[in-house]
Amino acid sequence: MGRPRKPHRLRVLEGGRGKSRALTPDLEAPAHPLKAPKGLSRDEAAAWREHVGRVRELGIESNVDAGAMELLVRMYARARRADRELARGLTMVSDANGRVRKPEVLISESSWKVYAMLCQQFGLTPAARAKLGGDGGHRERAGDVPDALRDATRA
Repeated sequence: MGRPRKPHRLRVLEGGRGKSRALTPDLEAPAHPLKAPKGLSRDEAAAWREHVGRVRELGIESNVDAGAMELLVRMYARARRADRELARGLTMVSDANGRVRKPEVLISESSWKVYAMLCQQFGLTPAARAKLGGDGGHRERAGDVPDALRDATRA
């Protein structure tokens, strides 16, 4: 899969790659609201509302991402179901092998791994928000001086 592509704004700040390759801007997704797909379970529908709300707050909601968001909430709900089963114990007694790990252990591990990867894609981790410029709407620009320093120069 390789390294994720740097955001266009970061590439512009770092400078181009020379004269041979121009910097191409990132492809903007249409900003239409996400609609919950049919067939979600009750847990999945609750996770959908929660996660879409977070993405909406970040201002990166797009209906183009509906499939990936559906996978994200399904992995989240599947991992939570497996974890609820694992709360009763990590092992079970098998007729053939005695005490073995429950299958839910692998389901939980793989679901959380996919969920974490998708959270990065949607900017739902601290590192991903930093790359998106998720600083609460205030973006510092070159030449910006904090108020405390600005007042000090006038005195």
